[in-house]
Amino acid sequence: MYGETVLPQVLEQVVNCKDTIAQQYLMECVIQVFPLEYHVATLKPYLEHAGYLSVGADVKALLICLMERLSQWTPPEDEPEEDNVFALLSAQVSATIQKEEGGMELLHVLQLHKALLNFALGVYPANLEYADHVMGTCAQLVGKVTEGGAALEPRCATLLLELVSVPLEKYADILDVLQLPRWPEALARLTLDKQRQVAGTLVERVLQKGVKITEVAQADMLLTQVRPLLVDDPSEDKDEDDAKVEFDSDTVEELSPVACLMQIFYNDETDAMCRILNTAHRHATAVASPRSIFTLVPLAFACLGLVRKIKLRVDAGEEVEVGCLKLLTFVGHMVESLKQYAPAAALRLHLQCALVADSVGEGEAAYDLILRTLRFTRRTYPTRVPARRGDPRRGYAAADELLR
Repeated sequence: MYGETVLPQVLEQVVNCKDTIAQQYLMECVIQVFPLEYHVATLKPYLEHAGYLSVGADVKALLICLMERLSQWTPPEDEPEEDNVFALLSAQVSATIQKEEGGMELLHVLQLHKALLNFALGVYPANLEYADHVMGTCAQLVGKVTEGGAALEPRCATLLLELVSVPLEKYADILDVLQLPRWPEALARLTLDKQRQVAGTLVERVLQKGVKITEVAQADMLLTQVRPLLVDDPSEDKDEDDAKVEFDSDTVEELSPVACLMQIFYNDETDAMCRILNTAHRHATAVASPRSIFTLVPLAFACLGLVRKIKLRVDAGEEVEVGCLKLLTFVGHMVESLKQYAPAAALRLHLQCALVADSVGEGEAAYDLILRTLRFTRRTYPTRVPARRGDPRRGYAAADELLR
């Protein structure tokens, strides 16, 4: 009776009255008064008549109100594809944006999409493609406005920040965020400091949940999403003397969780674990930055721990794709990358690599690492001054004599 008699007559009266204030009020009354099931069953005619309202009527506000109301609804398991509520609402949002003369303000566009995203996450949390669709659409629309380097209006920037933060708040399983490939696109439309803020929240949530990243694809997506934390701010002046890199307390606080993030990668199969660590290394060194210290050091120690596991597998007669020597060489490349930013850490890692190499029977590799360590020490801490017993420079002087 409601769908066949009541609603059609109400909608006809609303459209014909031509009074924008009355139209707005009555359409909102329909949303608030009748049960959710009625709205779902009659969504198509309601949305159709919303498009017939007078030009002055705020259809955007009505759609947001409707989506907020429908967010309390639970869809049936056998919902027909042609009656999918998200698809109907998404199409109406797009039509409303396109219909507005002169183009809808970006602020209003983002308000609509934030309501649509909240609806998708509240009603269809398992349909990750819905949330990803909203993210991709927002990234595209914001990109058009900021094309050519134009800055976002502050209210739009705040709303976009809220929008990209919604999945972090809504998903019970934080790893679901890793299945939103277009989320980083929307995040990239923010300023770098805001990107870092959101990425930091993601890292915090991942660590709080105690999750383990066991697949290369997961590691790749996670590190793609936290990339803002791994790159330098291009607006900041760089110190030409890379060997004197120092971080303020705020940067250390920001990057320390990223170092902890390197410890959540885990796979029982050593070759699979090597592929995960290689992916992490690729992201850590994608851009030359002193920030790589916070990723390369924990990665190097993770690799050294894995060397011992590989040795056990080899001793047990198992075949491995990545052997001890190959992984030690890989760690050596990491240490080389660290030298320009953290020479002291690189020195200690060289020595640690030598100890591990010796412990797994790679004597030649250990010898080579010791020689490299001594050469590096000579270059980094040059001295010809005789040192007293107990003075650290005595060791450096001895290394210098040995390498002449």
